[in-house]
Amino acid sequence: MLKQLETRLRIALIARRHRSTAGTLRRLLDQATGPDPDHRNHFLYANLGGANNLGTFLHYEDGSTSPFALSKIQHCSLAQREHRFMHWSDQTGCNLTARFYNLQSLDESTSVLCSAFLQQPVRHDVSAVHDLHARMLSAYSQIATLDSEQNLRSQILPDSPIQEVLHHLITEPDPDHVNAYLKKYFRRCAADHSWGDGGRFLRLVTPMVDSWPGIRSHDKGLIHGDFKKQNILAASPGDYRLIDHQYYTIGIRTWDLAFFYHKRDRDGFEVALRDFREGVSSHPGPSERLFCMLYLVAACIRIKPEHRQAIVERKIDPVIRHLESLERSQQPLL
Repeated sequence: MLKQLETRLRIALIARRHRSTAGTLRRLLDQATGPDPDHRNHFLYANLGGANNLGTFLHYEDGSTSPFALSKIQHCSLAQREHRFMHWSDQTGCNLTARFYNLQSLDESTSVLCSAFLQQPVRHDVSAVHDLHARMLSAYSQIATLDSEQNLRSQILPDSPIQEVLHHLITEPDPDHVNAYLKKYFRRCAADHSWGDGGRFLRLVTPMVDSWPGIRSHDKGLIHGDFKKQNILAASPGDYRLIDHQYYTIGIRTWDLAFFYHKRDRDGFEVALRDFREGVSSHPGPSERLFCMLYLVAACIRIKPEHRQAIVERKIDPVIRHLESLERSQQPLL
């Protein structure tokens, strides 16, 4: 009863915000899984987060307690971008996304995107994550049928912390621009968190910046951009798929793995490095040194003051020490 009430209130709130009616929005959600009148189902509001979602609803077949589909209300441009990626994944047989159901417009600015509901693994299997990452590399050979590299990059605007990193570093081909951005990035992080002048960070990443053209040539491919456990779900055991495709583009592929391991849990860098090595052993390719550099970048994104000490102790200090050891041992960049 409480879920139904919450659903009605959420629908009324969204409809009012968009100068629509609750009845119009309810009809769109009723039709979100397709036009089949015999497929009777109902939907409930679900607070699943997501900065770009205005509302998320789960669809249930009558008599079932397990959802089979998920509808997201979001800006038309984001919904259409997600739809293009899902359709492309299906048409090329890349199997990177959930099954697409429907895309409908609420008004000129807002759409309802519906896709199959996928389960969140209790604990992500390292091999399956790296297998998904490898499938994205295979999909890159067909990227021309999705969009051009220039267009994909232009769609990632630096208007949030993660998009800033994607725009100025992960997709950036010019090493001079990368160098200038990292100087600004690490000096800002150092000032924000009283870590000195950031020089120690910059010295460790300078060799990779100097080799940026070679790194891009070797590591460039399709990236999800927000490759974290909340966006990596299971179609079946060991078969992982991606959701929330707003940031997909072409760039340094190792970013996705670095971001995943940074965001995965609170165990810190040592556990991340152990599992990264295990994954690379079955799906070789990513450079450990590049992984560590990008893990350091990810660890410095928008640190909350209350988490600062734990992140420094478990992630930032350990990855810096490891980068220093790799530098002393002259570990290859690629």
